[in-house]
Amino acid sequence: MVVLYFRCRKLPKALKEWQAYEDLRKTIDDFSETCPLLEQMANKAMELRHWERISRITGHTFDVESSSFLLRNLMEAPLLKNKEDIEVQFCLMVYIVSE
Repeated sequence: MVVLYFRCRKLPKALKEWQAYEDLRKTIDDFSETCPLLEQMANKAMELRHWERISRITGHTFDVESSSFLLRNLMEAPLLKNKEDIEVQFCLMVYIVSE
């Protein structure tokens, strides 16, 4: 991911004026910002009730018990739009588990 980020930044200035460059840059930036949330969601302590809370926050259904549940299903949800609320849920989860 880091390599792609730096390659994108090193493109010639003329290309940076293209809409395709802006779209690629935004996609890379959004994914980079989403990665910490994805790492937290991969935590083995995540239980169905945590997914239900995140589902309520995002308004997106996560069928985590399905064998067809994929990263793509997470990326379809508005995670960045709800990033702060999701992070609060992770903080609560860690706090409760540590007690």
